[in-house]
Formats: sequence, structure tokens, C-alpha cells
Amino acid sequence: MRPGARIDYDAPLVQGLEQHIWLQSGELTITMETQSWTLQAGDCLRFHLSGRSSFQAHAEGGARYILVVCKP
Repeated sequence: MRPGARIDYDAPLVQGLEQHIWLQSGELTITMETQSWTLQAGDCLRFHLSGRSSFQAHAEGGARYILVVCKP
């Protein structure tokens, strides 16, 4: 993602969609409803989507990541 880029979703396309994200470089903040995680290079996070979510790249360095999506 480009520096400062933000992606917002009101709801997942598939309820309960499982995602695994592995941050390669930069910094990425993932927010789901009221909970947030900030990932640094080398961090990974597994989660199931069920409501609102957003992905925000760091304003200076952006974020490069690998995303694996699994249908429930």
C-alpha cells in the first residue's frame, strides 16, 4: 500500500472470511470494529471478518504484505 493509504470495508463480502496477513515491510494498522493491531515488518495476523474493517498504511513508508484469504 502506498504511504498513508487507507482501505475501509463496511462489511466483508463473505461473512466469517478468514485472512492471514504477513507484513513484509513498513507498518500497517488493521482495525476491526473497535479493536486495532499495528503490524511491523515480520509480523503476521490471522483473523475472521464479520463487520467493519480498515487497513491503514504508515504515512511515511507505506506497507508491503502478503495476504492469504480462506473461505469459511
